[in-house]
Amino acid sequence: MQLLQNEVPLKWNQPEQEQDFTELQKALSDNALLVLPDPKSPYYLFIDASNQAIGATINQKDENGVLQLIACRSRKLSKSERNYPRERALIIILPHQPLDLLSFRS
Repeated sequence: MQLLQNEVPLKWNQPEQEQDFTELQKALSDNALLVLPDPKSPYYLFIDASNQAIGATINQKDENGVLQLIACRSRKLSKSERNYPRERALIIILPHQPLDLLSFRS
């Protein structure tokens, strides 16, 4: 997939790039990637922030010990939030997102 390679000039008029983009869109939006939570198993919360956005995922391990995605959410930072140090941006997620993640399944 050329869209995943570094140092490759983007020429959007190539049909294979349109096909790659369509495949990526489908893979990222496919609800089959999400699994139902098991209330008896521990949850794993992963959070990340950049200068532009924040994101969080809730995961659980399956019977083989492989982490499976239960829910995820991300959003752009507001103009004022972009001035925060990265560590503070991560804290923004905590009151707003993880508790809502389990009900967010779009």
